[in-house]
Amino acid sequence: MKKIKLGIVGASGKMGKSLIAQLKKSKFKDFQLIRKISSIEKINEALDCDLIIDFSSPKVIDKYNFFLIKKKLPAFVVGTTGLNPKQFNILKKLSKKTAVLYSSNFSVGIYLFHSIIKEYANRFLSLNYSAHLDETHHIHKKDKPSGTAISLAQTFKNKTKHSIKIISHRKGTVVGDHHLAFNTKFDEFRVSHFAKNRSLFAEGALFAAQWTYKMLKKNKKGYFSLSDFLDERTNSQ
Repeated sequence: MKKIKLGIVGASGKMGKSLIAQLKKSKFKDFQLIRKISSIEKINEALDCDLIIDFSSPKVIDKYNFFLIKKKLPAFVVGTTGLNPKQFNILKKLSKKTAVLYSSNFSVGIYLFHSIIKEYANRFLSLNYSAHLDETHHIHKKDKPSGTAISLAQTFKNKTKHSIKIISHRKGTVVGDHHLAFNTKFDEFRVSHFAKNRSLFAEGALFAAQWTYKMLKKNKKGYFSLSDFLDERTNSQ
């Protein structure tokens, strides 16, 4: 079977190292890692890849304009958070020429967190509960609030038409801790997700990468989310 030629942007970072470790597992034997890109100046080396996974920094996305002038492009899976509207627009322009999947969090648990919000948030509000989001990450995380918290808050707003407050903390080595609290003066109901280590995100990104590459091979170009992949997976069960 032909291997998927993979490039990792941000290979020397925490997520990059976790991705490389996960590639040793048999369920990801269809990948062949041919590029470890740790310098923004070497982004052009990604052109000979079938697929790029990027967990780097927002300034790298600015360099993606380089790809827009190329005819043949790899598929892209991007997990970099803290992007501005211009950088998201670059990814969306790319998606007209190839398959691009963006997610601020590659955890199946966070996908289910979104599903819980869609199903239950309005019920709590109708029963006079207030709500807020609380997120905690390690002290080296640069964006605040987290991309995951922002996406959860957006799901809440889309479903309920109400904005929700996000409280952010930066402590120690916490990989990722998010909870949604519904409160009255008598009780509190919490929906929580705690990431134990980065392997959770690396495995999710590699599964998403397999799916995104299949989309491109089927000539299904476009801008995808983790929900597009997981909705298809859960609906096929």
